[in-house]
Amino acid sequence: MKQWRGWLAPPVQLFFVPSLRGFPPSLDGELTPETIDTFRMWRPEFRAREPLWLDEATFFELSTRQQLQLRRTRPTVWPSEATDRVVRDFVESENEPSQHRDVRAWPFPRAKKLAGKFPPGSGPNCFGAVMGAAGVVGAEDQQMLQEPFEEWLRAHARPGGNDVMVWRETATKLPFHAAITLGSGWVFEKPSQCWWTHWQVVTEGTVKRVTRMRGLRLERWRLT
Repeated sequence: MKQWRGWLAPPVQLFFVPSLRGFPPSLDGELTPETIDTFRMWRPEFRAREPLWLDEATFFELSTRQQLQLRRTRPTVWPSEATDRVVRDFVESENEPSQHRDVRAWPFPRAKKLAGKFPPGSGPNCFGAVMGAAGVVGAEDQQMLQEPFEEWLRAHARPGGNDVMVWRETATKLPFHAAITLGSGWVFEKPSQCWWTHWQVVTEGTVKRVTRMRGLRLERWRLT
Protein backbone atom coordinates (compact mmCIF):
# COMPACT_ATOMS: atom_id res chain seq x y z
CA MET A 1 0.00 0.00 0.00
CA LYS A 2 2.88 2.38 0.76
CA GLN A 3 4.39 1.76 -2.69
CA TRP A 4 1.03 2.20 -4.41
CA ARG A 5 0.42 5.47 -2.57
CA GLY A 6 3.79 6.83 -3.65
CA TRP A 7 3.23 5.88 -7.27
CA LEU A 8 -0.35 7.11 -7.50
CA ALA A 9 0.19 10.35 -5.57
CA PRO A 10 3.77 11.66 -5.94
CA PRO A 11 4.43 15.12 -4.47
CA VAL A 12 5.12 16.67 -7.90
CA GLN A 13 2.92 15.54 -10.77
CA LEU A 14 2.90 15.86 -14.54
CA PHE A 15 -0.04 17.10 -16.61
CA PHE A 16 -0.37 17.76 -20.33
CA VAL A 17 -2.15 20.92 -21.44
CA PRO A 18 -2.81 22.51 -24.84
CA SER A 19 -0.93 25.63 -23.74
CA LEU A 20 1.08 26.70 -20.68
CA ARG A 21 -0.44 30.18 -20.86
CA GLY A 22 -2.28 31.03 -17.63
CA PHE A 23 -0.54 28.35 -15.56
CA PRO A 24 2.29 28.82 -13.04
CA PRO A 25 5.88 28.03 -14.07
CA SER A 26 6.46 24.31 -14.43
CA LEU A 27 8.45 22.66 -11.64
CA ASP A 28 11.07 19.90 -11.84
CA GLY A 29 9.65 16.41 -11.49
CA GLU A 30 10.95 12.86 -11.51
CA LEU A 31 9.99 10.19 -14.02
CA THR A 32 10.06 6.52 -13.11
CA PRO A 33 8.38 3.62 -14.95
CA GLU A 34 5.61 3.81 -12.36
CA THR A 35 4.97 7.55 -12.65
CA ILE A 36 5.09 7.29 -16.45
CA ASP A 37 2.10 4.98 -16.13
CA THR A 38 0.42 7.11 -13.46
CA PHE A 39 0.71 10.19 -15.69
CA ARG A 40 -0.52 8.19 -18.72
CA MET A 41 2.43 9.43 -20.76
CA TRP A 42 1.78 6.73 -23.36
CA ARG A 43 -1.54 8.27 -24.40
CA PRO A 44 -1.13 9.47 -28.01
CA GLU A 45 -3.21 12.63 -27.53
CA PHE A 46 -0.59 13.98 -25.10
CA ARG A 47 2.15 14.10 -27.74
CA ALA A 48 0.89 17.39 -29.14
CA ARG A 49 0.50 19.04 -25.73
CA GLU A 50 2.75 20.91 -23.31
CA PRO A 51 4.09 19.19 -20.15
CA LEU A 52 3.29 20.94 -16.88
CA TRP A 53 4.75 19.85 -13.53
CA LEU A 54 2.91 21.00 -10.39
CA ASP A 55 3.07 20.25 -6.68
CA GLU A 56 -0.02 19.90 -4.52
CA ALA A 57 0.06 23.41 -3.06
CA THR A 58 0.38 25.03 -6.47
CA PHE A 59 -2.39 22.86 -7.90
CA PHE A 60 -4.88 23.95 -5.26
CA GLU A 61 -3.98 27.60 -5.85
CA LEU A 62 -5.30 27.26 -9.41
CA SER A 63 -8.80 28.32 -10.28
CA THR A 64 -11.55 25.72 -10.00
CA ARG A 65 -11.83 25.69 -13.78
CA GLN A 66 -8.13 24.96 -14.19
CA GLN A 67 -8.20 22.22 -11.54
CA LEU A 68 -11.12 20.54 -13.28
CA GLN A 69 -9.36 20.87 -16.62
CA LEU A 70 -6.30 19.05 -15.26
CA ARG A 71 -8.28 16.38 -13.42
CA ARG A 72 -10.11 15.53 -16.63
CA THR A 73 -6.87 14.50 -18.32
CA ARG A 74 -6.28 11.54 -15.98
CA PRO A 75 -7.12 10.23 -12.49
CA THR A 76 -5.49 12.76 -10.17
CA VAL A 77 -4.75 11.97 -6.52
CA TRP A 78 -2.53 14.15 -4.32
CA PRO A 79 -0.66 12.95 -1.20
CA SER A 80 -3.22 14.53 1.15
CA GLU A 81 -6.00 12.67 -0.70
CA ALA A 82 -4.29 9.28 -0.92
CA THR A 83 -5.98 7.36 1.89
CA ASP A 84 -5.85 3.57 1.85
CA ARG A 85 -9.46 3.53 0.66
CA VAL A 86 -8.77 5.90 -2.25
CA VAL A 87 -5.71 3.94 -3.36
CA ARG A 88 -7.49 0.60 -3.07
CA ASP A 89 -10.54 1.90 -4.93
CA PHE A 90 -8.30 3.13 -7.76
CA VAL A 91 -6.53 -0.22 -8.12
CA GLU A 92 -9.79 -2.15 -8.01
CA SER A 93 -11.36 0.15 -10.60
CA GLU A 94 -8.53 -0.61 -13.03
CA ASN A 95 -8.78 -4.41 -12.70
CA GLU A 96 -11.24 -7.15 -13.41
CA PRO A 97 -11.65 -9.26 -10.23
CA SER A 98 -9.37 -12.29 -10.56
CA GLN A 99 -11.40 -15.49 -10.38
CA HIS A 100 -8.51 -17.88 -9.80
CA ARG A 101 -10.20 -19.40 -6.74
CA ASP A 102 -12.89 -20.78 -9.06
CA VAL A 103 -10.44 -22.68 -11.28
CA ARG A 104 -10.41 -26.42 -10.53
CA ALA A 105 -7.70 -27.66 -12.90
CA TRP A 106 -4.42 -25.90 -13.67
CA PRO A 107 -2.70 -27.18 -16.84
CA PHE A 108 -0.03 -24.53 -16.24
CA PRO A 109 1.02 -24.67 -12.55
CA ARG A 110 3.03 -21.44 -12.75
CA ALA A 111 -0.16 -19.58 -13.67
CA LYS A 112 -1.69 -20.79 -10.42
CA LYS A 113 1.34 -19.47 -8.51
CA LEU A 114 1.02 -16.01 -10.06
CA ALA A 115 -2.74 -15.52 -10.25
CA GLY A 116 -4.08 -12.78 -8.01
CA LYS A 117 -0.67 -11.28 -7.24
CA PHE A 118 0.80 -7.92 -8.21
CA PRO A 119 4.23 -7.31 -9.77
CA PRO A 120 6.89 -5.30 -7.92
CA GLY A 121 6.28 -2.32 -10.18
CA SER A 122 5.56 -1.26 -13.74
CA GLY A 123 6.92 -3.25 -16.65
CA PRO A 124 5.69 -6.87 -16.44
CA ASN A 125 3.12 -7.32 -19.18
CA CYS A 126 0.88 -9.77 -21.00
CA PHE A 127 3.60 -11.33 -23.14
CA GLY A 128 5.84 -12.11 -20.18
CA ALA A 129 2.83 -13.44 -18.26
CA VAL A 130 2.05 -15.96 -21.00
CA MET A 131 5.67 -17.07 -21.29
CA GLY A 132 6.03 -17.31 -17.51
CA ALA A 133 2.85 -19.34 -17.19
CA ALA A 134 4.08 -21.68 -19.93
CA GLY A 135 7.30 -22.38 -18.03
CA VAL A 136 9.81 -19.63 -18.89
CA VAL A 137 10.81 -18.85 -15.32
CA GLY A 138 11.29 -15.13 -14.69
CA ALA A 139 9.65 -13.98 -17.93
CA GLU A 140 6.62 -12.78 -15.97
CA ASP A 141 8.76 -10.21 -14.13
CA GLN A 142 10.07 -8.57 -17.31
CA GLN A 143 8.75 -6.02 -19.72
CA MET A 144 8.65 -8.54 -22.55
CA LEU A 145 8.73 -6.79 -25.92
CA GLN A 146 6.88 -7.97 -28.99
CA GLU A 147 9.90 -9.37 -30.84
CA PRO A 148 11.14 -11.83 -28.16
CA PHE A 149 7.56 -12.91 -27.50
CA GLU A 150 7.06 -13.57 -31.21
CA GLU A 151 10.29 -15.58 -31.35
CA TRP A 152 9.22 -17.66 -28.37
CA LEU A 153 5.72 -18.18 -29.76
CA ARG A 154 6.93 -19.43 -33.14
CA ALA A 155 9.53 -21.68 -31.52
CA HIS A 156 7.14 -23.29 -29.03
CA ALA A 157 3.69 -23.14 -30.61
CA ARG A 158 1.84 -23.72 -33.85
CA PRO A 159 -1.18 -21.89 -35.29
CA GLY A 160 -4.45 -23.51 -34.35
CA GLY A 161 -5.50 -25.20 -31.14
CA ASN A 162 -6.51 -23.25 -28.08
CA ASP A 163 -3.57 -22.82 -25.69
CA VAL A 164 -2.50 -19.23 -26.40
CA MET A 165 -4.72 -16.38 -27.56
CA VAL A 166 -2.88 -13.63 -29.45
CA TRP A 167 -4.46 -10.38 -30.61
CA ARG A 168 -2.50 -9.00 -33.56
CA GLU A 169 -2.58 -5.57 -35.18
CA THR A 170 -3.83 -5.99 -38.73
CA ALA A 171 -1.79 -3.03 -39.98
CA THR A 172 1.62 -3.92 -38.50
CA LYS A 173 1.13 -7.68 -37.94
CA LEU A 174 2.67 -7.20 -34.47
CA PRO A 175 1.17 -8.87 -31.38
CA PHE A 176 -0.88 -6.46 -29.28
CA HIS A 177 -2.08 -8.68 -26.40
CA ALA A 178 -1.82 -12.30 -25.35
CA ALA A 179 -3.37 -14.67 -22.83
CA ILE A 180 -3.08 -18.35 -22.02
CA THR A 181 -6.11 -20.61 -21.64
CA LEU A 182 -6.71 -22.88 -18.65
CA GLY A 183 -9.67 -24.85 -19.95
CA SER A 184 -13.33 -24.69 -18.95
CA GLY A 185 -13.53 -21.15 -20.33
CA TRP A 186 -10.84 -19.67 -18.04
CA VAL A 187 -7.97 -17.47 -19.22
CA PHE A 188 -4.80 -16.32 -17.43
CA GLU A 189 -3.40 -12.90 -18.38
CA LYS A 190 -1.92 -9.61 -17.25
CA PRO A 191 -4.02 -6.78 -18.70
CA SER A 192 -1.19 -4.26 -19.08
CA GLN A 193 2.33 -3.30 -18.01
CA CYS A 194 1.01 -0.81 -15.43
CA TRP A 195 1.88 -1.23 -11.76
CA TRP A 196 -1.78 -1.36 -10.80
CA THR A 197 -2.72 -4.45 -12.86
CA HIS A 198 -2.31 -7.92 -11.43
CA TRP A 199 -1.88 -11.37 -12.94
CA GLN A 200 -5.45 -12.51 -13.17
CA VAL A 201 -7.85 -15.25 -14.19
CA VAL A 202 -10.97 -14.17 -16.05
CA THR A 203 -13.38 -15.84 -18.42
CA GLU A 204 -12.55 -16.07 -22.10
CA GLY A 205 -15.60 -13.93 -22.79
CA THR A 206 -14.28 -11.19 -20.50
CA VAL A 207 -10.84 -10.97 -22.08
CA LYS A 208 -12.37 -10.97 -25.57
CA ARG A 209 -14.76 -8.19 -24.60
CA VAL A 210 -12.09 -6.01 -22.99
CA THR A 211 -9.61 -6.48 -25.85
CA ARG A 212 -12.12 -6.00 -28.65
CA MET A 213 -11.15 -2.94 -30.67
CA ARG A 214 -10.85 -1.86 -34.27
CA GLY A 215 -7.68 -3.00 -36.05
CA LEU A 216 -7.08 -6.18 -34.03
CA ARG A 217 -7.67 -9.80 -34.96
CA LEU A 218 -7.56 -12.81 -32.66
CA GLU A 219 -5.29 -15.79 -33.35
CA ARG A 220 -5.13 -19.08 -31.45
CA TRP A 221 -1.98 -21.14 -31.01
CA ARG A 222 -1.25 -24.64 -29.73
CA LEU A 223 1.80 -25.09 -27.51
CA THR A 224 4.12 -27.85 -28.62
